[in-house]
Amino acid sequence: MIRFFQDGGATMWLMLLCSIISNPFALAALVTAFVTDNRAVRIGIGVTALVFGVMTLLFGAGSYFYWMNEVNLALEHASPDIQEVLREAGRAEATNNILLGVFGSVLPILLGGFAIARGVLGKPRET
Repeated sequence: MIRFFQDGGATMWLMLLCSIISNPFALAALVTAFVTDNRAVRIGIGVTALVFGVMTLLFGAGSYFYWMNEVNLALEHASPDIQEVLREAGRAEATNNILLGVFGSVLPILLGGFAIARGVLGKPRET
């Protein structure tokens, strides 16, 4: 597991931090969707979880493109006969960023969307 983070580069640790922040919001969105009758609270916590989830996903994709740009810049100085091998190795390592972005954002996106749907479609609070 540590090798997965080392191969992905420094941005992997920032995405892990985003995942650590977004997953508790996702669980809070799930609990809130069933516990409270207040539609605004359901929608609010759902949007928060959804925003953090999408942010983690986009950060993973952006990190992939950043590291592929770094690989291409480094390949300018490599001999032409090994450039393709090095490009594939760099792509494999950069792909770790996308994988962590996807895995770290699935739960917040799904549960945040569920909480929003419960908030929008749920019965209004009786006063």
